[in-house]
Amino acid sequence: MNDPYIGITGFTDRAEVEHALNFFPEDSSRRLMVGVLGSNHTLLHGKERPHTPDRYPHAYDVPSIFTDDPRCLNFIHYTTTEPTKIVAEIDQVVALAGPNLHGIQLNIWLPWPKWFAEIKQRHPQLLLVLQLNQSLMSFAGNRAMSPREMAVNASNYEADYVLIDRSSGTGALIGNDTGVIVEQFYDTTIVEYRKMMVGIAGGLSADTLPHIADILKRHPEVSIDAESCLRDAGDQLDPKKVEQYLTAAHAVYPEERLQW
Repeated sequence: MNDPYIGITGFTDRAEVEHALNFFPEDSSRRLMVGVLGSNHTLLHGKERPHTPDRYPHAYDVPSIFTDDPRCLNFIHYTTTEPTKIVAEIDQVVALAGPNLHGIQLNIWLPWPKWFAEIKQRHPQLLLVLQLNQSLMSFAGNRAMSPREMAVNASNYEADYVLIDRSSGTGALIGNDTGVIVEQFYDTTIVEYRKMMVGIAGGLSADTLPHIADILKRHPEVSIDAESCLRDAGDQLDPKKVEQYLTAAHAVYPEERLQW
């Protein structure tokens, strides 16, 4: 099984990563997921991302953000306006990201399972994260999926992690049914069969982590990821919020170390 992580998405320079590592224990059973946002516009075409430009670094800065510190799990969270070209675009992203890249999270509306399979075939060392966003929580006819149906649907993807994330970076708080969805991944044996790790995102911060404390105590291998609620009024990553989040995250997980 892959390592569970405590994630922060929206890093734009190495200094932010080094600051976060100051609050990440050397002996943690989890990894710090260093999430860098990227799109076909920002990474491949040199354009700014509309609405949230301060969260997206320039392509030439990405390799310097990622460190070889063994506590880190370095992911690019990638979105594109041309999803049918995703496989070729990921080839380019992997080439530009540098040697410390560990994985890609595909933030795509209604991704096709075959894209994951093709990316895995071309980059078998790459960890892939399926963002279980709103588009993957309902059918084409707009009927909401049951938690069990969500879990079964996710099993069609060759992903190493599945991130339950309705917010998609907006900061919207996780739904009340998140715990039920997590349980379905275990009850349907998808985690064991596909070796798929489960993660949670959506409005997470030091203040909201208690909302998922029961889930993390039942399943300490579940990962978490935070983005919008760790930023300040100018949309910069807030050092104090990062410190508080990482401290609270390690406090909310059970004391025992994970055994794989």
